Amino acid sequence: MSTMYDCYLIGVPYITSVYPNAALALLKGVAEERGYSVKSRCVAWEVARHYNNDTKNLEFCNPVLNNLPYSFDQIRSSGIGNMLYSVAKEAMQSRNIALNCFSYYNTIGCLYILEILKRNNYTGRVLVGGKGIKTLVKFMKEFDGREDAIAHDIFLQYSNVDICYGDGEEYFIDWLEGADERDSITRNAPLDYVSNFDDFDDHTMLPVTGSRGCVRKCTFCDIPGQFEKYRWADGGTVADRMLFYHRKYGTKKFYFTDSLVNGNMRAFTSFLDTIIDYKHKYDIDFRWTGQYITRPIKQMPAEIYEKMSASGAEGLSTGIESGSNAVLKHMKKLFTIEDVHVQLENFRKNNLSYVLLMLPCYYTETEQDFIDTIDFLKHCQSYYADGTIVSVSGGEPLRFDGSGITPMEKMASDDCVVIDHTNPRLWYAGNNPGLDFKERTRRWLYVQKTIQDLMYNDSLNPNMNVIVQNYKEEMVNLYTSGYVKKFEQEAQELLATYNRGGYLNELRNLSVR
Repeated sequence: MSTMYDCYLIGVPYITSVYPNAALALLKGVAEERGYSVKSRCVAWEVARHYNNDTKNLEFCNPVLNNLPYSFDQIRSSGIGNMLYSVAKEAMQSRNIALNCFSYYNTIGCLYILEILKRNNYTGRVLVGGKGIKTLVKFMKEFDGREDAIAHDIFLQYSNVDICYGDGEEYFIDWLEGADERDSITRNAPLDYVSNFDDFDDHTMLPVTGSRGCVRKCTFCDIPGQFEKYRWADGGTVADRMLFYHRKYGTKKFYFTDSLVNGNMRAFTSFLDTIIDYKHKYDIDFRWTGQYITRPIKQMPAEIYEKMSASGAEGLSTGIESGSNAVLKHMKKLFTIEDVHVQLENFRKNNLSYVLLMLPCYYTETEQDFIDTIDFLKHCQSYYADGTIVSVSGGEPLRFDGSGITPMEKMASDDCVVIDHTNPRLWYAGNNPGLDFKERTRRWLYVQKTIQDLMYNDSLNPNMNVIVQNYKEEMVNLYTSGYVKKFEQEAQELLATYNRGGYLNELRNLSVR
């Protein structure tokens, strides 16, 4: 018999998850500290463990790569659909339900669960939170009657749904206490809450948070637009939290959910010093990983790398994006390829490892910039051979997702970029006409082939051959349909017709059907 909880939290699947959902554990900790009973269920994590490499079932978690026009009944008949259905039915025994819509990849799963609740006449309240709320979702016809729409608008079609965009810790409590705002934006919640992972049966690796936001404002990134400012916790406090989780759950390995672990160098150094001390004092082999930004040489003294190694850092993900200094400068990455080479040597010297992230086909990328990127990947092969680089991800071609919160989207009209907001992959750069849709596809495929030829592992996309094949099919279908040609012709006509400062609204609203 199911227990009646004050709230049932569901971590909705997208691709997969290798550790329990940080948001669920955080909200459970916050709510139970105030006397509420909460059940958390991370289905994304369960999917990763249950289906492993079962592509047939995992494809339902990835609407982008599979161009998802599935109906409710098609999802319902899949293994993952059945799993979500049983979770939703169990959740319906609780007074309230909350869904985590962390990104675009969670939107289909959230919509599917909302439809289950509607069809089963659930009368409790439902809260949907996360940045995926503001993204464009395609192929909604089976659920919503529209081809595409912003997730926020789709979710609010359900009468008992409330929305929270931003930091949810404090609004979650207000909501449980009866707050009736249907659309809430909350920011700048403190970072001193302790998460509760009791509902998860595997604590081998747990998430930990030391900061929110970012100190950089890379043009393609939406993180600065989601947080009013960069905030961080004291490094010693973060280390204390890791020690607490180790003593409660036996955890020795942690994943930082931060956009960057080394955003504030004082806090980062404090964390390193404290965790090194705990490793020696309590004889604990702590290991940790997360996202890490490349800094100019002068900002990273040699002893920082030594401390990172001694603290147990491994497999840090860092976005290099391009092998061209010109592209890096336009992206506002605030480092050069020369800085990257120095960083690679320091990682090698101190037995550190990282995951290299690339972003091909940035809208200012010239043919020479592209060649520089390929040369950079070839240069990195020796670091892969000795284990300094453990993985290289070729990413996907640049997208304009229509959220309007990335600097790049705000810069688009000034840079003569025409965007079709019905398809985030479809845009035309008037100042760089050689980088049309066909050329972007060619370059992206060449980057993936280079990564494969150099025998790099892509741990972020373990089924890269399938991903490449699916993407090729999607691009070929889009191109042969005549849609691309028609869009690019209209884009050129717009650019020829309007002066640079006069076509902002027309470009933003351009939609070729």
